[in-house]
Amino acid sequence: AAFPSGSADRELVAVEHPCRVVNVDRAIEMLGGSHDIARAFFDKAPLHCSLRLADPLSHPLHGERSDAPALLLRIIRRRDGSEPARVEMVGQVTQTFHFAGLADFQHVTDQQLICGLIRPWERQPRPH
Repeated sequence: AAFPSGSADRELVAVEHPCRVVNVDRAIEMLGGSHDIARAFFDKAPLHCSLRLADPLSHPLHGERSDAPALLLRIIRRRDGSEPARVEMVGQVTQTFHFAGLADFQHVTDQQLICGLIRPWERQPRPH
């Protein structure tokens, strides 16, 4: 498959997010927002991922940068199989951030979160 001309000039950064991403805006917020992501890319600053944004005692995960080159490809195929698959090059990935480390022990301070972590059969009945 031929790649469209000029697509190799597009420089991209990849982030291997440690969570299953359902809401892209929330995933970006967990990484510190677009400002922190841009700072990590341009200023070589560390990238962190906070699993609980509202909790000030939450320990963030630390992203590690690797400069391994890669390509980002878009593969398009029709579901009915009437046409062969088409491959387009979106751009060249120059840096990748991945969160390979284990999450540190977390101290949960929010009472509602703590109550949600207790299994229903372990809850003590409240005295009346």
